[in-house]
Amino acid sequence: MATKITVPIPQDEIKESFVWRDWFQRLSDKVYGSMASQDASSVNITGGSINGTTIGATTASTGHFTTVQIDTPLPIASGGTNNNATPTAGAVAYGTGTTYAFTASGSSGQVLTSAGTGVPTWTTNASGDVTGPASSTDNAIARFDGTTGKLIQNSVTTIDDTGNASGILSQQFSNGSAVTLAAGKMWYDGSTGAWNLGMGGGNITQQVGEEIFVYGKASAAITDSPLQIIYHTGVVGASGVIQFAPTIAGITDPNAIIAVATESLALNDFGRATVFGVVRGITTNGTAFGEVWADDDVIWYNPVTGNPTKVEPVAPYIKVQVGLVIKAGAGGSGSFQVGIARGSKLGGTDSNVQFGTLANTDLIQYSTSLGYWTNVTPASVINASSGAPVTKTADFAVASTENWVINNKTGSTCTVTLPTASSWTGRVLHFQNYQAQTVVSASSNVVPLAGGSAGTSILLASTGDSATLVSNGTNWLMTQYIPNNILLLE
Repeated sequence: MATKITVPIPQDEIKESFVWRDWFQRLSDKVYGSMASQDASSVNITGGSINGTTIGATTASTGHFTTVQIDTPLPIASGGTNNNATPTAGAVAYGTGTTYAFTASGSSGQVLTSAGTGVPTWTTNASGDVTGPASSTDNAIARFDGTTGKLIQNSVTTIDDTGNASGILSQQFSNGSAVTLAAGKMWYDGSTGAWNLGMGGGNITQQVGEEIFVYGKASAAITDSPLQIIYHTGVVGASGVIQFAPTIAGITDPNAIIAVATESLALNDFGRATVFGVVRGITTNGTAFGEVWADDDVIWYNPVTGNPTKVEPVAPYIKVQVGLVIKAGAGGSGSFQVGIARGSKLGGTDSNVQFGTLANTDLIQYSTSLGYWTNVTPASVINASSGAPVTKTADFAVASTENWVINNKTGSTCTVTLPTASSWTGRVLHFQNYQAQTVVSASSNVVPLAGGSAGTSILLASTGDSATLVSNGTNWLMTQYIPNNILLLE
């Protein structure tokens, strides 16, 4: 029995219109079925169009289809895969560069691993899943909880978004003896037991607590090798630093010498010099200064050349010891222990010494009333302690400690070399004659008792005569002459 077709006929006038087109389409669907439900093997469409799309044309067109069979792969540019591959259940599409292909289907729990431009593969995550707490502190460092490798826990240590760490109670460092120096780096050297800080431009290692640096501006170019001594040349008030430079000849203030070069600095560069500690990687064999240095040699500032030297300077030059050679080496293989030891200047920094204007041959005398040592003339010291008389049996020169002198030279005149009067202002000398021989000065520097020009006579050729001479800074003045045969009247 045929199926009854019920398609209401439009009441409009039969003509080209939407109403009649729709009616004929629905009628056709009732009789033949829709294109979406037709079996491609039993329906042959050789021409015409569906919804405005040409059927049977050699060039594909757009349209609205439920199912369309295409004999060749549709290009990727047209929305296809450019491939006839059939995906396996669980496979994942990937690009080969020209087509789309599909991976094999992995096993449950596996993860897809990239092979770069190759075929991605399924792999098993050997470490397993990681499980964390229900909540955590913002910026806290995650820590493993236990030894399974699958549990993490919260931490009191945090690192904020700008890299600042906080909440660290203590930190244990491993041996960093092989660490490479860099500015801002800190490490522990297990071979020496020293904490190290990378400083400056990454060319200074400071052993914490073992070295002291001074920061300043180079007023002349500084080279750290061979060994170079540094002295203070001024200040830069605007920058709040001192100025320093390699030492020069003729420095007279030992306090001006402050350090040893620890890095090379160009003129007007800012940098550091070592006040105390070890400078490594420098030449310390002395060749650059015409000397041969050995391990443990003490090195001084040379006030004549301005260079380092192993020869201790002599007065009146300043004496400044800058340190000692740890390892004497050429080509930057040496090391040096810096330790500035400045020789004192008598009366310069001593709290119990106070000098006035110094004069030649001045002596130092302690004053209990003043409470310090001071300079005095020789005469003031000798007159206060004249010493015991001395007897002379030949020509002689008066020593600095002799004030009472007896002539016992026989047979001829005794010639005396008196001290230089200008060096002994106020000094008193006493002469007495045990022989009937004259006593004369080797120079015309004795002014007679009655005054006048300086001559040489001191004592006449008379046994028992005595005379007293006093220096006025130019000559020796005779202030008293006592003959042995004088008659004293009362």
